[in-house]
Amino acid sequence: MTIQETAYTADAMAGVSVPNLIMSSPLIVGSADIERILSALEASLIATGGSHGE
Repeated sequence: MTIQETAYTADAMAGVSVPNLIMSSPLIVGSADIERILSALEASLIATGGSHGE
């Protein structure tokens, strides 16, 4: 699966335009939304063999 597909299945929208990662958030973002998006991104990077900076 691609980063976009994996993130989408975790209810987050992400796109890749090398070398950028583009994230789409709800119009009103709360801390729970940010946490869900970041968790989905981390899972997507791990699932696709990417790096999450740790």
